[in-house]
Amino acid sequence: MPHICRLWQPWKNDRSAPLTSGSVPRQARPEPLASNSRMVRRVSFFSVLLLLAIAAVALLAKTPGVFRGTIVRIADAEPGWLYLRAVNGNVRRVALESARIVYAESVPQRDRDASPKLSLREGAELRVTAEQDGDGEWHASLVEILSVGEKPKTNIALGGSGR
Repeated sequence: MPHICRLWQPWKNDRSAPLTSGSVPRQARPEPLASNSRMVRRVSFFSVLLLLAIAAVALLAKTPGVFRGTIVRIADAEPGWLYLRAVNGNVRRVALESARIVYAESVPQRDRDASPKLSLREGAELRVTAEQDGDGEWHASLVEILSVGEKPKTNIALGGSGR
């Protein structure tokens, strides 16, 4: 009769199984912590959650833009706003409340006014860096005057009619 010895065998699930003399124990294989399908589902869930978070941030962010145009006179223009007509004919309304207004290097010194804001008049060509808010309104952060227009009696950006 073979000698039966009960030993603890960590490579087997059943700790109480006897080990007979002369038998060779199997290689120890660790048990998986979670099934593959559960892990795949968990990774997929967190990936989708991360993508939704990125999309939400992108939707809440303001849309930046840089565009050029010529100032056009609009009869009912509000003070602090100006209208730019692009080469393709599109007109954009731009708020100037917090914009920094500067001259481009190409504008001759003789054409410059004491304050760049005084050069915002009909016919002036501008390059505007602005952000579009949720309502579609453009709010300028930088207005660069590329060329000045004719000198009217009043300034469009300061609320005058321009003629």
